[in-house]
Amino acid sequence: MNYRHIAICLAWSAVMAGGGCNATRMNRSSAAKARAAPLASDIIGVRTYFKNNPFLSFDDEGDPDPEGIKVTYYAVSNATQIGAFGDGAIRFKMYVIEPGREGEPATGRLVKTWEFNPQQAMGWRVRRRTTLGWPYMFHLNWGDADPYGKEIRIVPEFVRTDGRVIKGSPKDLRVPFRKQKVILLDEARL
Repeated sequence: MNYRHIAICLAWSAVMAGGGCNATRMNRSSAAKARAAPLASDIIGVRTYFKNNPFLSFDDEGDPDPEGIKVTYYAVSNATQIGAFGDGAIRFKMYVIEPGREGEPATGRLVKTWEFNPQQAMGWRVRRRTTLGWPYMFHLNWGDADPYGKEIRIVPEFVRTDGRVIKGSPKDLRVPFRKQKVILLDEARL
């Protein structure tokens, strides 16, 4: 290595380190703002957003089979008409859609419910306020439920402290089938 190359590498390292420090300060500041945001008691609506592929794998082994979904959640305040951190409970219900018999409509079978009180939901707060307000970003693990290859419906709710339940629009998704595990046999053992 020549001295010029070393000098360029050192300069680049200094730029990256400086940017990292600023980014860390900015992230700490954003996180502090999110933690300090007041809890709203006037929630009147729920808005949720899902990516085109919202499925997540929670396995340590890293297999591609999903075990849950990712959802952006806004609890809409009456005062601001945008997302706020609410003082009630956030709830999601997951139904598996089962086809009806001849001429009957499809029905949903409840297979999983997630509920977060304000303290539990604090860990899911997004650090930056968007134009739609303060969002949450939940990673919902469905555990032992078996929705693979089936259509599911996610129903978001907000349970106000006065007991009123505010429902958001349900979202229907088709869960991918499990990937087939390939077992290779050692020919020497056969």
